[in-house]
Amino acid sequence: MSDLLTFRFNQILSLLAICGTLFFASCGPSDPFAARLQERNKLNIQKMANAYNLYATRFEQRGPKSLEEFKEFLASNKSIERNLSRLAIDRDEIDSYFNSTVDDEPFDFRWGVRVPPVNPTTPVVFEKTGKDGVRRVGLANGHIVDVTSDEEYDRLKAGKVSKANVPAFVETAE
Repeated sequence: MSDLLTFRFNQILSLLAICGTLFFASCGPSDPFAARLQERNKLNIQKMANAYNLYATRFEQRGPKSLEEFKEFLASNKSIERNLSRLAIDRDEIDSYFNSTVDDEPFDFRWGVRVPPVNPTTPVVFEKTGKDGVRRVGLANGHIVDVTSDEEYDRLKAGKVSKANVPAFVETAE
């Protein structure tokens, strides 16, 4: 009888150990990569820049040709649901992401541009007015550049990127 009791006791201990391991494993972030991405996608301009890059990765490294095409891709492409979740983009709120949270104006985009697969510093999203003389430009890698001069803004809008006119990647909070 004691062998049966010992056997049952060991079964219960094993079951508790397995349950404890599963419980503690589920307490941590299930996807640390997603948590980092969501942290870096608080601003609409970041979301749109990263979504633009997502589009390009699906279509031979080319961005969407129009606003309508971009919105349709984000709203209905079933294969990107997990990507959108990681980028903190809610399909029910798609239209709201196309406006700047700084000046509440629709973003300007560079349509159909090539986005390199490695370190895509291609400028793709632009605030029209900005605030306090600063307009933000979203690069395809999700970084934001704060632009203070019209000349620099125009160069970036024309796709002319160099270390001189993209001196630093500045992540700002609202």
